Amino acid sequence: GCRYSNIQQAINAAASGATLRIGAGVYRESVTLRAGISLTGAGSNLTTINGGGSQPVLSASHNSIGRSTVVDGLSISGGGGSYGAGVLIRAGASPTLRNLVIHGNNASNAGGGVSVFDG
Repeated sequence: GCRYSNIQQAINAAASGATLRIGAGVYRESVTLRAGISLTGAGSNLTTINGGGSQPVLSASHNSIGRSTVVDGLSISGGGGSYGAGVLIRAGASPTLRNLVIHGNNASNAGGGVSVFDG
């Protein structure tokens, strides 16, 4: 029922200020946030983003991504890589993270759940 085949396509196409509503299900991908684009799942027990094990599941990498970029109501799992396997925040980004369950991620160096660099 959606014109996008994955969450990242919807993020890339969204206008600034949009809130993307993500239905229940498991989405197998890694997602990079954009400034002013918020994500709202159906609930952390219903909507999961699973990264597939090789990189962070959710990344925010620019100081233009401020607190008005909200990620809410999701489960974040299956992330991998060196740092921030579940959530990687760097380069001054500061998104608001609410009602998330972050589990089953594995970083080889640090931050299996969440890593924040240069914040």
